[in-house]
Amino acid sequence: MYCGGQGIYVYYLARELQKLGHQVEIIGAPPYPTPPDGVKLHKLRSYSYYQSPDDRTLGYALLRSPLNLYELATSFSGTFPEPLAFTIRAYYKLKKLLSHDRFDII
Repeated sequence: MYCGGQGIYVYYLARELQKLGHQVEIIGAPPYPTPPDGVKLHKLRSYSYYQSPDDRTLGYALLRSPLNLYELATSFSGTFPEPLAFTIRAYYKLKKLLSHDRFDII
């Protein structure tokens, strides 16, 4: 919890925004950040081989989305598909959340 990186940054930022009176929600992907108490974490799935090498549901999941296949295939080539894949998944998750919630900071 006290090492550097995005997870600890998100934790402290969420905690301080919550102290200021904001209702905070986090959209995260593996490795999932640990949210402060009272903060909702929306978990996005990852289909990188390194995140789920033993996952038996990969076959079906890959057929549902070209993004899933892209993420798995590029992870085999030694590149890092996570930034693009996360961005696209987060966009669609945020779009869905905005259909019924309002946010003052994104």
